[in-house]
Amino acid sequence: MGWYLGVKAQTRGNNAAGKIPRQKKQKMLHLQENDFKVFEVALYNEAVRVLVNEKQTHIYFDDQWADLQTRDVVARDEREARTLIAERFPSKDGFIVKRVSLSAY
Repeated sequence: MGWYLGVKAQTRGNNAAGKIPRQKKQKMLHLQENDFKVFEVALYNEAVRVLVNEKQTHIYFDDQWADLQTRDVVARDEREARTLIAERFPSKDGFIVKRVSLSAY
């Protein structure tokens, strides 16, 4: 499982006529295996949200976690996406998954 990010060169004019090639970065996103999909996961941290509402700051997590955050997860299905996000953002640390949806990627 992984991503491929390539850069494609684009030339300006006819290169055989001595024109200088122009580099244009073009990102290409490819899943290495066809059975994987990209899921968008929307989540926030309830503990941070409570503290921010009380004008306080969490000892570890930034205040941005009071708001809904979106993360992309590469997985075979929604269940696997939820498992992967739970490993990275565990509920025991206050993280709440609001939504998991198939990405447009």
